[in-house]
Amino acid sequence: MYVQKKPALNFYVVNSNGDRWLLFIYKRSHSLYKFTNKATALILKSLSSKTEPPILKSKRSINMQKNNDNTITIAFSVKSLIIFCTAILILVGAFFLGIWNSKSKATSGSNLPGIQVTNVAPITEEDWIIGNRDAKIALIEYSDLECPFCQKFHTTAQQISDVYKDELVWVYRHFPLTQIHPNAQKYAEATECAAKQGGNDAFWAMSNAIFTNIKVGQENLGKLAQDLGYNKEALESCLSLGETQSLVQQDQQSGVQIGVTGTPGNVILNTKTGQAILLPGALPFEQIKQAIEAILK
Repeated sequence: MYVQKKPALNFYVVNSNGDRWLLFIYKRSHSLYKFTNKATALILKSLSSKTEPPILKSKRSINMQKNNDNTITIAFSVKSLIIFCTAILILVGAFFLGIWNSKSKATSGSNLPGIQVTNVAPITEEDWIIGNRDAKIALIEYSDLECPFCQKFHTTAQQISDVYKDELVWVYRHFPLTQIHPNAQKYAEATECAAKQGGNDAFWAMSNAIFTNIKVGQENLGKLAQDLGYNKEALESCLSLGETQSLVQQDQQSGVQIGVTGTPGNVILNTKTGQAILLPGALPFEQIKQAIEAILK
């Protein structure tokens, strides 16, 4: 039964006590798992021996013994091995089935791009908009006035607004990333200070002017407002007193509650049904259009 073989690994099938056993005989090198190149040779033999190896007398399903000829024998009960492998296959199958079901649930009933979100803050008279306030579709732009990606997307949002006209309302909400854009908070407050002087038109004028030159700097915001026809001293006073700080924070908090983490964070909202999707990043026109068309259906 234990004739020395040249290969480092031998494999046998043995019948014993109504069960079939798999016997692996390893020839040890410096360690149990260190084999020579000959270990790739796998020998399969079917034996019928009157004298059973002692290892098969154990009632355990898996047994191991060290032999006198510097080999190690591992015996597996085939019946138990089949049960074990079947159980593993069932568990693996259940795992992947669970993943598939999770993905199916996440996308069932919807082919919408982006991330579906709920609890989007409703559009109110306090929001700064371009377009039809009663439109079925809203593009809500959570943005940072010192962010170059937001600067790029701002033109895309304008293009979307121009294409959809009265079908869509474009809403701007502040989301200053102060940890990487030190001027973003004051830029946002400056647009709100300008709006105190000239309402919706002043807000957009100031926002567009800052996006045109995002390196304008906090010290030049009063002059920028003056160039737009607004009172420089009033805007600078508004900024220094932090009169609009809470308005900016309120916008940002509404973005955080729906999962906005970076800018631009764009929400396509069906104002009639409340269905909404979040599209992170400065996406191109076609991708935004695709999301709008999906919401419109």
